[in-house]
Amino acid sequence: HRDLHSFPTRRSSDLLIAAAGTGSLTIDQGGYATAERLIVGGDAGSEGTVILDGPTTALDVDHDILIGREGMGALTVEDAASVTSDELRLAEGVGSQGPLLVDGAGTTVDVDGGLIIGDGGTGTATFRNGAAVTAEGYTFVALSPESDSTLTIESGASLSASYLSIGEGADGDTLARGQVTVTGSGSTLATEDAIIVGTRGIGALTLTDSAAATALIMSLGQGEEIGR
Repeated sequence: HRDLHSFPTRRSSDLLIAAAGTGSLTIDQGGYATAERLIVGGDAGSEGTVILDGPTTALDVDHDILIGREGMGALTVEDAASVTSDELRLAEGVGSQGPLLVDGAGTTVDVDGGLIIGDGGTGTATFRNGAAVTAEGYTFVALSPESDSTLTIESGASLSASYLSIGEGADGDTLARGQVTVTGSGSTLATEDAIIVGTRGIGALTLTDSAAATALIMSLGQGEEIGR
């Protein structure tokens, strides 16, 4: 276990947490870390956790953050901490797991490129309690056919994206399954372009309890399979 706290700065080219075994990293009390790339939960069977906690606590990754490459990786950003990266991917490999929690007012995650919640594995993202997530590029929930992944936006949290696809992939009878739920007053999902539910796989979008979603285009079942 490694802690970065008080007010230090740590720099690394590639930051690997639990590349093959078990490992964790906590950044809190205004700690700051930067890296070219972050991988949490590398090989199959590995278990890695990264936690950012508290105001002015920050992680800045130049390229991609990968939570669950072949193993289990978890990322928690809470209590007004912040994360920035070019791309953020959850659960890349088949059988991998990649939970993401973004929690609390003032807590932010900003992605310049793509946000992928479940590539080949099971991605689970929860944004809650006023947290704000921004993805300037594409956002996928269940990208590959093997993925079964979910996104929940609740308790006044928000996601702003350029484009959102829910249930993207299909390979014969193997279909991606993506579920997005937006619930609670003040909870918002906003895209500059389209929200597509069931691109080629199976997708579901649920809005409840005064939550809101906005898009230039909203489509159901645009590919070979029909979304729901």
